Amino acid sequence: MADDEDPEAAHDNAYRRSRPTEADWANPNKVHPLMYTWHRERDWFDTPWREVSHLLPSNVGKVLHVGCGNSSWPQDMAAAKIDAVNTDKSAWLIKRMKRAHPSLQFEVVDAAAMPYQNHTFGAVVDKAMLDAIDEAPGNLSEKAVTEMYRVLRPGGVLFVVSLGPPLPYVEMFNALPWSSHEVLTQDVSIHVYVWRKHAALDMQESVGAAASEHASNLDL
Repeated sequence: MADDEDPEAAHDNAYRRSRPTEADWANPNKVHPLMYTWHRERDWFDTPWREVSHLLPSNVGKVLHVGCGNSSWPQDMAAAKIDAVNTDKSAWLIKRMKRAHPSLQFEVVDAAAMPYQNHTFGAVVDKAMLDAIDEAPGNLSEKAVTEMYRVLRPGGVLFVVSLGPPLPYVEMFNALPWSSHEVLTQDVSIHVYVWRKHAALDMQESVGAAASEHASNLDL
């Protein structure tokens, strides 16, 4: 990068150089068929919001979109009057998304260490973020799973769109207390994992936590 080159422009130029050309896109035999489908025929990483919107309960309240990337989900949720917080660890990307969609809520958030209180969101949704960090060092997947569960309110729903066979984070989620979980298969490669948090169990946890906090305050 030249000393006087804008960092965002440099990033954009590098990104363009790394992607197939328009001629490549016009020739499905030159670009991997799955890549051609993802980027040309459907939403980023497949699964437009309309294909999963029915998974949200009618009284969902606030929704947390983890690892939003440049997905169209934020715009689609806003069009559906869903109160969503769209997050990503990349400050550069969030800056661009805010600039492109100034009326929507975007925040720079590390999925492995979220700043939100317990039980803040009626739904937590992810499209491929957990796939992307599956082999990252530092147990990022396990930390993200724990955080996504923690911020989900009693009775809330959590769903993840994933590519390919189940990755270890699926079993991590399955090991947590849920009232139900299911797998929706869209095609040979795309799966949607859906978990619903057990309201009664989590309410007991909340009462226990509140009682412990109250007892601690009495000791002060």
